[in-house]
Amino acid sequence: MRTTDLAGSLEAVLTSPAVGTVQRFAPGKAGVRFAAGLARRPRALARNGQQLTGELAKVATGASRLAPSPQDRRFSDQAWRDNPLLRRVLHAYLAGARSADALLADAGLTGGEADRIRFLVENLVEAASPSNNPLINPLAWKAFVDTGGRNAVSGVRNLLGDLRSAPRVPAMVDSTAFEVGANLATTPGEVVLRTELFEGSCRWLSPGRSRSAGFRRCA
Repeated sequence: MRTTDLAGSLEAVLTSPAVGTVQRFAPGKAGVRFAAGLARRPRALARNGQQLTGELAKVATGASRLAPSPQDRRFSDQAWRDNPLLRRVLHAYLAGARSADALLADAGLTGGEADRIRFLVENLVEAASPSNNPLINPLAWKAFVDTGGRNAVSGVRNLLGDLRSAPRVPAMVDSTAFEVGANLATTPGEVVLRTELFEGSCRWLSPGRSRSAGFRRCA
């Protein structure tokens, strides 16, 4: 992959939190070209549909051999493999994800348009993961039993708190976990690595003290 392609993908990730939720996921002109690309390839689209239908038929009969990556911790719980219903839900999700990936390839988009559509589709696929549904996630049920339901109450409270402030999506990090001078530096940074794609810098914690007494935090 070229450096410019990597830079385009990185830009999509870094700039997406700065815009509104609707704007972030709006495909715009790239979406029109994505649909047009699929319309110009009806055979590929039909083949994809046939493959998805055939795989879903295997899922229904329990004959599907799809499996998540061993590194995918979302489905590490044994219940996703042992429970017949959860196993079918997982296989159906994997079949849909594979079909979505095939559509991206069949559309024939390149450059920034391909990056934008891939970013949109991959986020939608990840959001649709059955592991995100607390009603069927076995780990969520185990936590519910272990905490006597307190995890559900705290989860709803956290969600409502996230929706009260922009960009009104679930928070990725705990904003209260950072303290200036302890694990967050505000002093001017020093560039320690520069490439075509990014540059890394270090900042000194404890800005009121000498550098020999402080320590660096690099990013």
